[in-house]
Amino acid sequence: MSYIGNQVTTIPFITDTFSGTGAQTVFTPLTRAPAGTAAIAVFISGVYQPPSAYSLNGDTLTFVSAPASGTGNIIVLHLGNGSAVQVPSDGSVTLIKLSNDTYSYINSAFTAANAATATDTTQNTNITNAGTYANAAFTTANTPSYTANSAAAYANSAFTKANNATSNGSFAVTGSGLAVSLTGSVVTGYKILGQIVTTANAIFNVYVVPATTSASIGTITVCNGTPSDVLLDLVMRPSTEALATKHFIVRGITLPAADTLIIDSGVTLNTGAILAANTTGGNAAACAAGISVHAYGVEIV
Repeated sequence: MSYIGNQVTTIPFITDTFSGTGAQTVFTPLTRAPAGTAAIAVFISGVYQPPSAYSLNGDTLTFVSAPASGTGNIIVLHLGNGSAVQVPSDGSVTLIKLSNDTYSYINSAFTAANAATATDTTQNTNITNAGTYANAAFTTANTPSYTANSAAAYANSAFTKANNATSNGSFAVTGSGLAVSLTGSVVTGYKILGQIVTTANAIFNVYVVPATTSASIGTITVCNGTPSDVLLDLVMRPSTEALATKHFIVRGITLPAADTLIIDSGVTLNTGAILAANTTGGNAAACAAGISVHAYGVEIV
């Protein structure tokens, strides 16, 4: 297989394989529960299935129509194995999520406050005693005797880091081979940037970087859902330049029948830059409608 530039290689996506029966629509379990349809790519006998063809519920994949019978003919690619620091929303942490010592201190405070309400004779005394108990509980929670770092210290440290990140306008993402460090920018989640079905002997845009945006293309996949080999062109170029030989990522590469090409790109494109593709060769007209091209990555605004 010929190529221009760095060697085209596959990347180790998590893959689930199922066998269709011609009647079964529900397949489970997936290796892990995807975040949504944008986090997976589904193929039946090498043909890409759009998200409208199935639904997700946790680790269960349900097709609208039963896939044809075949051994291992259903493939689910999990796109990206990244990780991100998760910060709970304000007011979303309940008591039972706290450590046992902190939970017991707060419970003791409210128990004592309730007891004070039952025994004191005036409303003002009740309020004063409840406040005293609550303050004592939080003081104890901040200084537990058997741990080096209290829950309050961790919380203060987290808020300090969050405030510093906000004031400095910094952002960092790691995982799946992507590392970005930016100032005053917002990075979207890993997603489908663009997808097309090719047209014979005519280069069409797969993705154009929006205004005031740059994009990092992590993966490009091309699926040949036809029974014939085809020739493929892939192009990346700035919007300010006319198409030239230097813009071809691959040119006239043979994509075998019922096969999928996966390119680990790792390319960052500026505003207006274009990713485009087409099919060529003697059987291009017959096969173009069965060739799909997909680009996955993040946008930086």
